[in-house]
Amino acid sequence: MDSGLFPARWVGCDAAFGRDKSFLDSIPTNLSYFADIPSNLLVYTTMPDVSVPPYGGKGRRALKPAASFAPVPVSAIAADSKTPWTSVTLGEGAKGPIIADEKCVLVVDCRNNLPGEWLWLYIRRLSDNTLKFSLCNAPSDTPVETLRALAIMRWPIEQCFEECKSNLGMDHYEGRSWNLWHRHMIFVFVAHLFLLELRLRFQKITDPDADPG
Repeated sequence: MDSGLFPARWVGCDAAFGRDKSFLDSIPTNLSYFADIPSNLLVYTTMPDVSVPPYGGKGRRALKPAASFAPVPVSAIAADSKTPWTSVTLGEGAKGPIIADEKCVLVVDCRNNLPGEWLWLYIRRLSDNTLKFSLCNAPSDTPVETLRALAIMRWPIEQCFEECKSNLGMDHYEGRSWNLWHRHMIFVFVAHLFLLELRLRFQKITDPDADPG
């Protein structure tokens, strides 16, 4: 980012990075993230009070501050009927429109059982009932349409990787240097671009009045 060669506004990442607080904290402040998270990640549904618990008369006195109530897993918010699902079209996929149900609510980040900052929790329920959970640190007045678009921001990249691995041997690399790895990846992506050009050129024409040329 400091080089100025990668202008961007958003960072998208899967759950392996989304659960990594250190990674999220390292993202430059001029960027916002949309990070997938596991279903058992804990958040607060509202901002709790924080104080040192009073002495109960037994055992050691509490010395560290604690939240006034416990966080909940994001899966509990998905199951809570108080927040209804909304049926939406996320975008166009390879097989047509991507239909899903969504929930979008503000939650409070949980850091070592203490509240952090307000974040967007975006939950998707896909057509096969698979649940996807994501956190986003965009401002609280961000339109839900923006979050909906971010939900599929990584899809073209993942689709590219899947096709390159399945058809072009992207993951069959056995070299032992970064130079060879970069060359291998370049060749794979050039081959993928070539096949994409062929696919677009020879795709079936659904419009009977379209020019076949």
